[in-house]
Amino acid sequence: MVKVQQEKRTRFVVLAALLGTCLLVVALHYEARRRGSVSLPEEGALAVLTPLQGTLTQFAFTLRERGRSIRRIGEIEHENRELRKQVQDLRNRNRRLNAKYEENIRLRKLLALDLEVPNEAVFAEVISLNTSNWFQRVRLNRGRKDRVAPKDVVMTDAGLVGQVIDVSRHTATVELIIDRESGVGARTMQSRATGVVRGTSEPNCELAYLDRDADVRVGDQVLTSGLGDVYPPGLIIGEVTEVHKDRHGIRHSATVKPATDFARLEDVYVRKGLRGAE
Repeated sequence: MVKVQQEKRTRFVVLAALLGTCLLVVALHYEARRRGSVSLPEEGALAVLTPLQGTLTQFAFTLRERGRSIRRIGEIEHENRELRKQVQDLRNRNRRLNAKYEENIRLRKLLALDLEVPNEAVFAEVISLNTSNWFQRVRLNRGRKDRVAPKDVVMTDAGLVGQVIDVSRHTATVELIIDRESGVGARTMQSRATGVVRGTSEPNCELAYLDRDADVRVGDQVLTSGLGDVYPPGLIIGEVTEVHKDRHGIRHSATVKPATDFARLEDVYVRKGLRGAE
């Protein structure tokens, strides 16, 4: 803004000087024509002023073009601001569309799972998360009115989530398999080694109580065994990522990475009426 004002002042001074010079040159020419001759002082003045007039004219032209450039720069800056705003609007719209797309993918997977599930089941959304050093639980937007009950099994399209432990009319509380209070009877798909998947309140679980000679290896798939009164057999829990044995071979356990991504848990599937073997 200051630069534009300075440019205007400079242009005004140059134009005033140019106008004054032009008037002086015209006056000298007029006086010379009136007398029919040019005096020596007038000839000297014209010799000085005529080139100066050309210089001032060129300078005025340069200033005019520079003024146009400055105005154009202002217009370009305004256009850039508008374009940046449009780009930000498009980015926001793209993020919203991506979120809708991901939600659509999740729902399609759950719908595909629905075709495979013979038991009555309902979709649900996670509406709150309750985490502490010991407890890992979520609340769903389904409850008694949807015939959800304690011990109902909760899943995603990827695998096991946990079990319903408390129900109100409109909501249900789910104990996740990563909760320290959680214990799921499990077996490996490859060697059929059995144990209990326990929560650690961390992203991974522990496959405990393995037989000392159990053939458990990294990469083994871990499924529910059906032992207990909650989980039926064959539900996907996760994958073995580490195997642990002490020097004496007494303690044998494994680290299991859950198939469900609990950090991004949004939509789940409540499978009602499923029970394990008591």
